[in-house]
Amino acid sequence: MITGQAKQAANNSDRDSTPIKHSAYEPRTTKARGAIAPFLCEADLMTTAYRIAPIFSVRDLDAALDFYQRLGFAVRAYAGGGYGFASRDGIELHLGVPSREHHPGSAYLFVDDADQLAAAWRAADVQVHAPEDTEWGRHEGALVDPDGNVIRFGSPVK
Repeated sequence: MITGQAKQAANNSDRDSTPIKHSAYEPRTTKARGAIAPFLCEADLMTTAYRIAPIFSVRDLDAALDFYQRLGFAVRAYAGGGYGFASRDGIELHLGVPSREHHPGSAYLFVDDADQLAAAWRAADVQVHAPEDTEWGRHEGALVDPDGNVIRFGSPVK
């Protein structure tokens, strides 16, 4: 059920509304007739999202599980075959062998210290693109797995 305030915001946003620029960390808003109102969808009112796990396409599940284990992830294969999981520090990656074409994916990993993570992954004999300071205030690096999936990782600039 949509509240009266949410209905009004939705009605106002349908007329004469212009999106307001926002970052990923701010709530979405619209500007309607000079007022700022929250932009709500039905999903915003029904549930709270608490976790997301990217699904990476892999050609060889056993090789992918070995690779992510070298990176410090705990890994396990799905008993039904063709699918596996890599988890570390409360995050999880899903690894699946596609039934059709292989399409690499990407994910962003937020960390406390990008340099420290890059060093640990290099110690596991993995090629890592060195972290660099960005204009948006992150110290970011990247890793490409054997299947072409990209993990960008970053920490605040020191």
